[in-house]
Parts: sequence; structure tokens; C-alpha cells
Amino acid sequence: MDFTYAKIKKLAIHFVGNQAQEEGYEVAQNILTDFPEELNMTLLNIFLENFKADDYFHFAHETSLDFNEVYTYSQNIFADPSHFLEDTLNILKHLYSVSTHPNIKSGDLWIFEIEGLVIDGEMCSGLGIFKVENKEVYLKK
Repeated sequence: MDFTYAKIKKLAIHFVGNQAQEEGYEVAQNILTDFPEELNMTLLNIFLENFKADDYFHFAHETSLDFNEVYTYSQNIFADPSHFLEDTLNILKHLYSVSTHPNIKSGDLWIFEIEGLVIDGEMCSGLGIFKVENKEVYLKK
């Protein structure tokens, strides 16, 4: 994987609570686009710097990928970009509904579309889905 040319195209930040504690979720009212280059690089470094070649994950389902909800919503994002916010909301709702363990922490759910990824020598787009449970302030000189 090569993130040299990667750029965040769209970003939605939702809040997801613990379902077992009935914390609910909060939906982003809009998406973020047109990031300054420095912010784009900072966000990509935070989220992607620890990925390695052996960190590939694949969607799965016992009978058909069409029954995997997150896969379907992800496919919808690429098929019709005008519904990005709606599809990220569907991902949020699904993840909330299946996350039933009482120790799951609440946090921000960052869902972003990335363009310019190079995977196995091929330029492609991708979708990042990250939950941020702990926020720390980092200062750099």
C-alpha cells in the first residue's frame, strides 16, 4: 500500500454511544470537503500511518457479500457520491445496532473517502471507517 498520493475527498464525523447503556448516536449535519493540504496530510498521517501490507481486511458474509451491510453501504458511496452523508449514516446505524457489548466506549466515528491510494500497483479510491474513543491533544514545535 502506498499513501503518497492519497487525499481525503469527503469526510463525515458522527458520534456513536454505547447501545447497551442507551447512549444513542449523533448524526453529522454535513460533510467536510476541500481540505487545506497540511490538514489533509495531518489527518492521513494520524489514521493511515500504522497500516502495513498485512493489515488488509476483506468484507465477508456466509452466503453473499450483498448481505453484508457495511459492504453494501460502501458500494453505494462509490456508485452514487451524492448520497455520501446518507450512506455514512447507514453505516453509523448499523455499527451501533450490532455493537451490543456493555464495555464498548462511545466516540467519534470518522468516515472518509480517500482518492489516490496505490494498492498492489493500482491507483484506486478507498473508504476509511475509524472510531476515535480517546482524544488527546498533541502539540508540536
